[in-house]
Amino acid sequence: MIRKAKFENFKGLRDVEITFESRFTVLVGPNGTGKTSVLQGVELAAWPRVAPETELALGYHRSRGTTEQLRLTLIDELESGWRIDFPVLDQTGATAVPYRDGSPLDPKLGGSIEPPVFAPTFRPKYDSGEIAEPAASNSAPLPILVKPSGRGLPALLGYLKLRDDETFDRIESTLRELIPNVVKIRLDELNTFVEDSGYHVVEKAILFDTRNAKHIPARQMSDGTLYILALVAAVVGPDRPKTLLIDDIDQRLHPKAQYELVTLLKKFLVEFPDLQIIATSHSPYILDRLDASEVLVTELADDGSVVVAPLTAHPTYQKWSESMTPGEFWSHTGEGWVKQLKREPATP
Repeated sequence: MIRKAKFENFKGLRDVEITFESRFTVLVGPNGTGKTSVLQGVELAAWPRVAPETELALGYHRSRGTTEQLRLTLIDELESGWRIDFPVLDQTGATAVPYRDGSPLDPKLGGSIEPPVFAPTFRPKYDSGEIAEPAASNSAPLPILVKPSGRGLPALLGYLKLRDDETFDRIESTLRELIPNVVKIRLDELNTFVEDSGYHVVEKAILFDTRNAKHIPARQMSDGTLYILALVAAVVGPDRPKTLLIDDIDQRLHPKAQYELVTLLKKFLVEFPDLQIIATSHSPYILDRLDASEVLVTELADDGSVVVAPLTAHPTYQKWSESMTPGEFWSHTGEGWVKQLKREPATP
């Protein structure tokens, strides 16, 4: 588990240290106050090879107006540190350097670099059109890699239906639990002619049976249904991440479905002890299913930099904690109080 994350000169996170009190954390705050930047920084720090080479070499994410070192540090529960130092601006040919417990790692000297214990990470950027797009099935006995956009999900479901029907059935039953109108997931097989190659390609397409109709193409289902399907498949599928980073966890979901999603994710945390979830949200309904210590609030300081504080740090939290849920307290207090808190200097 990631216990602490330190950001130095990373976008708006110029000097921020965050402590994660549990394996489920949700960040809330106005748009443009660094919530997504926290997810991006954790993703990039946990295993920098997920980013394009040009972004690493050019310091793409460095805070505007500074030439100082861009540094991302993650610390686990055993106080083992994993750090990524990005090149300074005048070293355009340099690449980011990973450090483990303060020592630089060079694959040329010691072979391949083992990723940290909280890798792999996965930050989905689901698009309903990509999720619904038919995908070529894989005849080899290997899992299908689903892209962060959701493209490839039909092929993965086809693979699981053929080779791991228990996992497929679990994905289907979990979706029914969260979206009661869904009765069954079906997979259609399409023989598609590819003009460029002149070959026919077999593709899988997702169909849904609902309470009112059967064989509904995925493109005719709601964005929320496809989002939940892709998310469940990511968590219980063959490439389950250890750190799941979810932007706008409440997107396109009815409040009741938001409650049920958080409940489901908490069940997954019990089942998978090495899983950690860090998410962002704008919904008080999500917060109401969490402990207040699992809520982090973001805001911009007067100089435009991001400040992050736990909801429990509010000056009147103890007074109102017994009479308000976390969602109610956040809705009532807002975020302006965060920038009044003293910011601690980053550890060198």
